[in-house]
Amino acid sequence: MRSGRRPAERLICGAAAILAAGCAHRITAIQDFSFAQGPPIAGSTGTECGRITLSTTHAEPMGGASFRNIPSAGDAEVILTLDGHPTSIELAIDWVRADEYLKDFSVQPTRVTGTLVARDALVTTVRPYPADDGAGTLVWEKLRDARLRFVVGGPPGTALGLRHLVLTCDR
Repeated sequence: MRSGRRPAERLICGAAAILAAGCAHRITAIQDFSFAQGPPIAGSTGTECGRITLSTTHAEPMGGASFRNIPSAGDAEVILTLDGHPTSIELAIDWVRADEYLKDFSVQPTRVTGTLVARDALVTTVRPYPADDGAGTLVWEKLRDARLRFVVGGPPGTALGLRHLVLTCDR
C-alpha cells in the first residue's frame, strides 16, 4: 500500500513527530504547606505541575511551612486536589510514633520510604515506641485520580507532621 505523500513530505512529517515527542520533559516541583492557613489548615497555590488545593479537618500549623493533626482533636482528614496531571506525588511525613498512623486512603500509596511501613491498611513507623522520630515519604505513582484523601491520627495528645510535597509531571 502506498502513501499519498511524496518522500520529502513523509520525511518532514516523520521528523515533526519525532521532535514533538522529544519536546516533553520531566518537571519536579517541591511545595511546602506555607500557602495554607488555619486551623483547620486549608489553602491553594500554583506549581509548575498545576494547582494544589488542600483542605483538612482537625489540623493546625506546625512551624511556618508544615502542618499536623491537632493532638487534642481526634483524627484529621486531609484532602489534596491537583488540577494538573502529575506522574507522581511524594508526601514527606515526620515525627511519627509507632502508635500514630495514616489510614483510609482514597488511593493507596504505591510505596512508602524511610522508617514508614504499611501494615493492615495503616501507614506508621517501624521505630520502637516511644521514639518520636519516624520519618519518610508516601509515594503515589501513575495516578489516575487528581484527588487524594486520607486520615491522620493517633492516641489523644499525639501528632505527626506533614512537611512538603514533591510533584513530578511531564510537559
